[in-house]
Amino acid sequence: MNRFEYMRRLEALLSDISPSEKEEALTYYNDYFNDAGQENEQQVIKELGSPEQVAAGVKEGLGLQSYERDAFEAVHFFMHIHAQKPQS
Repeated sequence: MNRFEYMRRLEALLSDISPSEKEEALTYYNDYFNDAGQENEQQVIKELGSPEQVAAGVKEGLGLQSYERDAFEAVHFFMHIHAQKPQS
């Protein structure tokens, strides 16, 4: 599964929530992919879990708490990636 397929599946799974909540969630996860960079696409998919898992979290009404947790995990992920890059 690539980013496009992941986001398309997530969008379909979120079709039963309000348009504003859906847009907020899709924007958040799209930005997550953008921040990681194309070269880390598969790692991001692995870190996030399946679109079904992400959609379930959104639907559970975790709201801001879920996004804060994901942001913390994203920071941890990027620090890990940065630490592995050779310094020039």
